[in-house]
Amino acid sequence: MITPILIGIIQFGVIKLIAPNLEIIRKNQHLQKSNRLKFINSLLSTSLILYLLTYQFNNASYKNAVNMFFVVSLISLLVYLKNTTQNYFNFQLAQQKQQQLDHLTTYTTQIEDLYKSINGFRHDYANLIVSLETSIQAGDINQIRSIYEDVLKNSSSVLNHGNHTLGSLTKIDIPAIKSILSNKIILALEKGIHIEFEIEQKWSTCHVDVFDYIRMLGILLDNAIEASEACSIAFINIAFITDNVKQEHRLIIENSTNQEFINISHIFQDGVTSKGANRGIGLSNMQHILSNYEQAHIETECSNYRFRQTLITQG
Repeated sequence: MITPILIGIIQFGVIKLIAPNLEIIRKNQHLQKSNRLKFINSLLSTSLILYLLTYQFNNASYKNAVNMFFVVSLISLLVYLKNTTQNYFNFQLAQQKQQQLDHLTTYTTQIEDLYKSINGFRHDYANLIVSLETSIQAGDINQIRSIYEDVLKNSSSVLNHGNHTLGSLTKIDIPAIKSILSNKIILALEKGIHIEFEIEQKWSTCHVDVFDYIRMLGILLDNAIEASEACSIAFINIAFITDNVKQEHRLIIENSTNQEFINISHIFQDGVTSKGANRGIGLSNMQHILSNYEQAHIETECSNYRFRQTLITQG
């Protein structure tokens, strides 16, 4: 009685141990085609066949040899899975770091352009004040009106240009989050999408793993960009709100949509989407990430052609 129970416990433990690694292989076809994996599968299949033959060869030495063969095959599988998944995670990490570097480079370039723009406007504004002062002293109303119509009237549009939104990102102290935000904002602006960005306090923590947070942030922003760019009036509103009393952070992303109402009860299911076939993966992945955190959840609203999602993290 003890041996079958012990074997069952070991099998259960092994399945629990290798399940996450097998899931990674299942989602990556190039890993499934590995010759090493095929060889190990052959070893395990052979050991199963040999084990079934133990009933015909009632021999202790044969059973011991079969058991040893199975153990070697199993250890080979575990070693392979460990090395493969470790290499996979290292590759993912390197790819993510490179992406962050690219985002940060783009952000730095945009900030430099912003500084040049503001500096040029400041220089022009100083000259404008001198001209305006001269006109006022001379009492030349026509000249004053001309200065207003030509320059001052358009100054608000210069200062409120979408690229100046990036200046608000200085309040975010997490480089990875800052970089992906700048990249997505620039992408949206290039697509002609109006961006409103609001952040009142310094943002130095997100209460969850930063890698998971930027994955969720990327999913939300990509969905917002794709939905809003299909609208005649395209906009995205982004707000970071900190509640120090509740120790809570809220990331609100609201975008225009060409649908007045969206049934939000099923949008987090794998494959459920209004974007066409083989889509709808992002929000299901996001739900999977959130399942790892008790202190994080998302709220979704849709009304009057506006789609809003609020990512709430506590810590």
